[in-house]
Amino acid sequence: MITPNLEKKCGLTLVELLAAMAASAIVLLTIGSVLTVIYNGWHTNNAYVRLRRNAAFAFDIMSRDIHESLLGDISFPAANNMHLKPNSVRTTDSDFWEDTVNQTLECTRRGGAAFTLASGVSGFGAVKTSEGVEITLIITDDRYNITLTNNTYVFPREMP
Repeated sequence: MITPNLEKKCGLTLVELLAAMAASAIVLLTIGSVLTVIYNGWHTNNAYVRLRRNAAFAFDIMSRDIHESLLGDISFPAANNMHLKPNSVRTTDSDFWEDTVNQTLECTRRGGAAFTLASGVSGFGAVKTSEGVEITLIITDDRYNITLTNNTYVFPREMP
């Protein structure tokens, strides 16, 4: 006597396996895309924060130096002066100037110390008014295509 095979077969057909693989691929691609967007946003935000910190540091140093100078002691050297750069500010203690070749904002102290205040500088300017100095600093990050224009107004100390 022949007995019928009553055992149920377990497993997936080829069509079911292909459908499951396609669905898994779609889910993984979606997760990968979301993670890429998050990663790029995080790096762009970090670049923005870095530019803001550079500008804040430069403004802090310049503002203190300008604030401690008398308004009459602050000068803006002319472009034809061979010893100073055209985009520069001279205070009692320091010279601040834009290095257009290296795209930096430099500071030279009267004692001879020199250091870089900010990098990625695409513009620097200062205007002396009757009451103080308005400083403009433009910083860029070409990799993330970010440009920040920063302005501040500094009041020097009063005449004694």
